[in-house]
Amino acid sequence: MTTFRWNAIGVAVFMFLSSVTGSIVPAQAAQYDIDLLQSYIGSWRGTGSLNRTGEPAESVRCRMEVTKSSNEKVNVNGRCTVGGGVLEMYGTLAYISASSRYEAVINSTAMDELHAVGRRSGSSVSFSFVATSEEGSSNVSAQIGLSTDSIDVTFSVRNDDGSRITATVPMERL
Repeated sequence: MTTFRWNAIGVAVFMFLSSVTGSIVPAQAAQYDIDLLQSYIGSWRGTGSLNRTGEPAESVRCRMEVTKSSNEKVNVNGRCTVGGGVLEMYGTLAYISASSRYEAVINSTAMDELHAVGRRSGSSVSFSFVATSEEGSSNVSAQIGLSTDSIDVTFSVRNDDGSRITATVPMERL
């Protein structure tokens, strides 16, 4: 009988502590995720390479401004130059507390609006975007990786003839 009583008290205490800490931990996690996203506010620049199937690599230079939009969101405005051409992109990266996840919406001069759900691993966040042609095949993919002191932008285009264009640009804070 005494053993049962102590087990019941132990279970009640465990349930009480779980309910109290359960309500605190998500709020702390959300604030960590919001602070992590806000830590990228600033000016970024980088140089990388663009590779086309069967052609020599070309240098690509990018700059990006990350500005605060709201408590849970940052705006991204970037521009890359390669071979006399310019690619501009803009959008929003967010941590949505209500759904406990990272989300992104990016537009560019070369693609329609792209959406992605981000993934956090430690203090890094990555977003992967995929654009699909009307036929349903994947033609364009892009990634934005936020890690401690860098933002990495990568994209790949698969043309109908099977050739590829890929670019990787690591950026540092100015």
